[in-house]
Amino acid sequence: MSSIKSTRKMFPSTFCSLVLCALVLNGCWALDLLPNPITGENDAYKTFSFWKIDDKDIDRSIIFSAKTIDNLKRLEENILNAQIAAHKKITVSNADDEAKQTARSALIVEKATTQLISRFCYKNKLSTAKCAQIMHDYNATNTVEPGLHKECTELSQDCTFEQLNNKYRQQSGACNHKYSPSLGQALTTYKRLLNPIYTDGIHSFKRSVTKKFVLPSARAVSERMIQRESDNMPSGRFTVAFAHWGEFVEHDLAQTVSHKMVHFDSSINCCTPDGNKLAPRHIHPFCSAIEVPNDDKFYGDKNVKCLSYVRSMGGLRGDCSFGPLDQLNQATHYLDGSQIYGNDEEQTKSLRNGIRGQMRHSQNFLPKEEHFKENEMKCREDKNCYEAGDSRANSHPQLTALHTIFLREHNRLAEKLSELNPHWNDEKLFEEARRVLIAEVQHITYDEWLPLLLSKDDMNKMAAREYQDVVNPAVSNSFATAAVRFIKSLIPEKIQLFNEDRTLNSSLNLGDHLYKTHIIEAMDLNQFLRGLTTQKSRKLDLAYTKDLVDLHGSELLGLDVISLDIQRGRDHGLPGYNAYRKLCGLRSARVFNDLLDNIAPEEVKKLSQVYNHPDDIDLIIGGLAETPKKDSVVGETFACILADQFRRTREGDRYFYSFINSRKPWEFTSKQIEEIQKVTLSKIICDNADVESVQPEAFLPISNSNQLTKCHDLPGLNLSLWKD
Repeated sequence: MSSIKSTRKMFPSTFCSLVLCALVLNGCWALDLLPNPITGENDAYKTFSFWKIDDKDIDRSIIFSAKTIDNLKRLEENILNAQIAAHKKITVSNADDEAKQTARSALIVEKATTQLISRFCYKNKLSTAKCAQIMHDYNATNTVEPGLHKECTELSQDCTFEQLNNKYRQQSGACNHKYSPSLGQALTTYKRLLNPIYTDGIHSFKRSVTKKFVLPSARAVSERMIQRESDNMPSGRFTVAFAHWGEFVEHDLAQTVSHKMVHFDSSINCCTPDGNKLAPRHIHPFCSAIEVPNDDKFYGDKNVKCLSYVRSMGGLRGDCSFGPLDQLNQATHYLDGSQIYGNDEEQTKSLRNGIRGQMRHSQNFLPKEEHFKENEMKCREDKNCYEAGDSRANSHPQLTALHTIFLREHNRLAEKLSELNPHWNDEKLFEEARRVLIAEVQHITYDEWLPLLLSKDDMNKMAAREYQDVVNPAVSNSFATAAVRFIKSLIPEKIQLFNEDRTLNSSLNLGDHLYKTHIIEAMDLNQFLRGLTTQKSRKLDLAYTKDLVDLHGSELLGLDVISLDIQRGRDHGLPGYNAYRKLCGLRSARVFNDLLDNIAPEEVKKLSQVYNHPDDIDLIIGGLAETPKKDSVVGETFACILADQFRRTREGDRYFYSFINSRKPWEFTSKQIEEIQKVTLSKIICDNADVESVQPEAFLPISNSNQLTKCHDLPGLNLSLWKD
C-alpha cells in the first residue's frame, strides 16, 4: 500500500490510468478500476486520440446540441395536443426536478458526442465504438452552455474541511469520498464493469451479433423463457422477508428513472392506452416500445401489440466527459437509508416534523402524500399514496410494511435518545437516530441477509476490511439493471396474513394490491409482518408469478417486470450474458452447448430457440438460468456481480458503521458496535409492532432450530451507551 501511495504522490493525475486493483471473486479475477483522485471516475474508457479537438469545436457541438433539444418543444406540444402523454399511468419511480435538469445536460453531452464523432471520426476511418471511447478524453467542463457548465462545476467542486469531517453523512451522499466529493452521491451515473455496447457507439440499442437480425423482442423472450406459475410453485429456503429485504436494499442503492418530456412536466407514453402502436408523428424520441408478438399467449387475443417503454435518464460522469451514454442513479450509491430519509436535504426536511428528532407520520403509519400528480397513478384510482424517502415504498403492501417498521424504528430511537439526553435539540436527536438506524440496516444486510444470499466462499472473499479510499463505491449498471433484479423471481403470487399463533388468517392476490398499499391499515399491519416472517418465498429460477408478467388494464397494461428488465438492460447498453460470464471467470460460450457447464440442458435448449447466438443472451436471462452455486441463491455470474458490489459498497463508504480504525468523529465506539450487532430484523419488528413472538432469524422459516421466541427474550440494542 505504501508503494501505491508514493505512486499517487508522484503522478496524481495519471495514477488511476496506470494502476488496477484486482478483486478475486468466485475463483476468478474481476477488475475494479481505481477511481481517479480528482474525478472519481473509472479509467476503463481512457485512450489516446489521434487528433486534437479544441474548445471551439466542443462549444460548437454543445451549442448545436442545445438547439436540437430546444426544437423538441414543438413535437412535445403536438403529442400533448393529441393527448398521447401518459395520463393515469403507474409511475414506478418518479424523476425529481434536479434529475430532470441533470438528464437535460446529459442529453446535450450525448448529442454533442454524436456530432463530434461525425466530424472527426468518419474522416479518420475509425469505428463509432472506438471513437466513442476516445471521446472520454474530452469534457464539457468549460462549456459556454450555462446549465451544463454549472452542473460540471458542481461535480468537481471541493468539500470544505467541515463537510469532510462532519459526524453525520450528507443526505445526498456528497463529501463521503475525500478525493472526489461527488463520487457516490445521488444524481451521478452508474459504474461500468464492462464498456457499453451501443450500435452507434453512443446510445442506440445493440443488434444481434449475427448482424442479420435484431434481437428478439423483450416480450418474446419473456413469453418463451419465463414460466408463468401460481402458488403451487416450489418454495425456496427462505421467508418472503428475504425477498423483500432485497427490494428494500435495492431501493437504498439504486433508483433508475425514466425520461419525462424535456419542455413539459409530463410523463411519456409509447403506446396507445389499449396497447397499440402510435402514429410515427406522435412517438417521442425517448420511446423504445416493446413489441408484442402476434402469438403472445396472454396479449395475443386482447389485440395488444405494444408495451410502453420510456428510456432511462442519462447522467453526467464525474469529469463531465463525452462518450457513450451512462444512466443516472437518483439514489445515493451508499447503503445509507436513502429509501427512508430521501436523497437530498430538502426531501429529508419534508419528511421530518421538527420535534424531538421525529419523522412525520400519520397515526404511526407513513404520512400520506400531499402533492399527488394527476398524471402519475402510482397508487391506483384511490390516490391513497404514502410519502417516504423513495416513491417505490408504495409498490406493494409488504414493502410498505417494511418502510412503516423503519419509520417507527427511527422515531423510537429518537424518543429513547431524547430520554437519555434531554439537552439534545431536534437536529441532534434526528441525526443520531438516523445514524443508528443506518447502522442497523447495514448490519442486517451484511450479517443476516448476505450470508444467506452468497456462498461461504464468496463471503470469505469479501470479508470485512477497513475503509479503502481507492475503492469506487458507485453502484454498477449491471448490478442495478440485472443482477439484483433476481429478487422478483422469489416473490409469490399470494400475500399471506397470519394470526399470532401463526395460523393463516387470509390471503390476498399480489396483482390486486400493486400500488394499493393502504390495505396494511385496513387489515392490520401486524398480520402482514407475521406473514413476512412466516410465508415462504419462491426459489430462484426462470418462473415468475403471473401477476408480475401478465397484467392487463388501463393502469397495469404492460407491467411485465421481466420484459421491462430486459429492455432496460438493452437501453443501458449492457453487454450480453456471455461477456459477463467471461468477466467472472467462466469460459465464453461459442455455441449454446458451451453453456451446459452451469445451465441445465432444458434451459440451454430454450435459449438456443430464442436467441440467434450465445452473445445475444440478455444478462438478466442468462443469470436467472444459471444453476445456483452451492450454499448460494444465485449462480456464478450473478454471485460475481453481487459480491463485487457489496464489497465496494462497504469498503468505499467512509461512514460505514463498523470502521473504527481512524478515530474520526463519525465512528461508533467498539462497545456501541457490539450493541448494534445484537440487532436483528426480528427484534426491530418486535420493537415496533404489536406481535408477541417471532423467530430469531426472520429470513429463515420457523423450525426446531429457529423457533418462535417471545419478543422480550430477543437481544436488542442498549442505547445507554449513547448517553452523554
